[in-house]
Amino acid sequence: MSSRVGLIRISVLKYSSYNFCSQSCVAKGITTGGLAALGARLPRPAKFDEDQILDAALRLVADSGPNAATIAAIADALGALVGSIYHLFRSRDLLLAKLWIRTVKRFQAGFLRALEADDLDAAALGAALHNLEWTREHPDEARVLLLYRREDLAERWPEELGGSWLTSTLTWRGP
Repeated sequence: MSSRVGLIRISVLKYSSYNFCSQSCVAKGITTGGLAALGARLPRPAKFDEDQILDAALRLVADSGPNAATIAAIADALGALVGSIYHLFRSRDLLLAKLWIRTVKRFQAGFLRALEADDLDAAALGAALHNLEWTREHPDEARVLLLYRREDLAERWPEELGGSWLTSTLTWRGP
């Protein structure tokens, strides 16, 4: 197979990403305009990124609970095709798990910063105040953390994410 035919085949793969195609074309010295002139259909760049999809899911969960955040409802809220959501997230469970992870990481970043204070009393006070301030500033994200029970997450945790992060996050290691 000639490299020209191989390159066109790569560009029209159903599940190839825009970036992959762009990188492979540039590596071979062919512009996307050159591919179009050869009659190749390039995949469209994603209209919505992962954070935009997670934000739409966040709003649905915060407004109506976790059951409201179906892939179809998230796609509808964004004005996206259902398939474009499934392209980034293989399942609803994966999408909601990633939403939960992102929310926990955002909360914990400020909490851990507060604990870095040299004075133990100041660190404890800062961590306690962080809980209140973060919840006031991020009510939708706080609601996500309140609506998801640890046990429910553990039962439906997607295999793609592995179990170690969930286990380490959900297990208290006290004194």
